[in-house]
Amino acid sequence: MAKAKKAAVSVSKFLKDAVNARLHDEAGMMKYPIIMECMLPVFEGSKLIRAPGKLTLQPEGAHWRVKLDCPTEVLSLTFAAQSLADCFDDLERHLASGTAIWSPGWKKNGRQLPTIDDII
Repeated sequence: MAKAKKAAVSVSKFLKDAVNARLHDEAGMMKYPIIMECMLPVFEGSKLIRAPGKLTLQPEGAHWRVKLDCPTEVLSLTFAAQSLADCFDDLERHLASGTAIWSPGWKKNGRQLPTIDDII
């Protein structure tokens, strides 16, 4: 059976430049270089070689829970901040200190988790 050819996709005029659009945040890079390194995707030409990170802020009890996920490295960091106004500064200092404790993340692979009856 022959493989079907992919249909050519026509791109609207207003979207032609969107393909090469990249986040360019000089102020963020100057103030938070480590956070930005975790957050920004890395491309080699048009190929994505490092997926962008994900930053989640959530109130939890008497503090803010800041979660930083790095999907390509499959690592996750959870950090408690006392003030929403200072959470980025605190996170940047924590990452720069070298004392941040990273946890292994999870990759979605579609397979079911093993059960107690499965052969290991």
